[in-house]
Amino acid sequence: MTPINPVRIILVPIDFSPDSINALRYAASLASAIRSRIVLCHVSPVTIMVTEPNDHHSSESLADDRHKRLEKEALLLSSEYPDLKIDCILSSGMIKDKIIQTADVRNADLIVMGTHGAGSWRDVIIGTNTADVIQSSDIPVIAVPGTYKNFRFSKIAFATTFAEYDFQTLFRTTELFKSYASEIFVVHVDTKSEGDSLLKQKAEFAGMVKSGISYDNI
Repeated sequence: MTPINPVRIILVPIDFSPDSINALRYAASLASAIRSRIVLCHVSPVTIMVTEPNDHHSSESLADDRHKRLEKEALLLSSEYPDLKIDCILSSGMIKDKIIQTADVRNADLIVMGTHGAGSWRDVIIGTNTADVIQSSDIPVIAVPGTYKNFRFSKIAFATTFAEYDFQTLFRTTELFKSYASEIFVVHVDTKSEGDSLLKQKAEFAGMVKSGISYDNI
């Protein structure tokens, strides 16, 4: 029986920076392996309105240039992954809002973004726009470090509090990466010294995994 692919559409927002292009390569490798469609999008951030008479010509030229750059990236991916289906979307507005909106309209199952940017400690580690999307998104978001080049997905660390909803997320993660035969490590950090209560939660969670997830590499 062919397994159901839980990720049919992957949304990949890019700003043409090296980090975002690296995330696109990551998404393409994943999409090719699990036969998903990529929706490649670029959001032009809202800027201060200028009232010069011919401004609309420069705006149209800029939009046309960015659309061509999107199509160029799509063509490069198609040459490497001939069976990969790619759609291109260009929009403008508040970056986080437009990404969330596009994910909703296109029924995306996953968002893949690069990590870069600066601001708070959270933004330094993750990237401003990526952190905002992670916080606001109702679907999973994979944040890809700009220095990460190994797309083999051989080992995955899954952090959990042993909550029931974590089991659902682990199930989706397993379905997503099982075609790579990835080794999944379930990790819990005990910060409250919960003792016997924690051991009970761990045993219950392990039981749910054993009975509910058909995958040996956990």
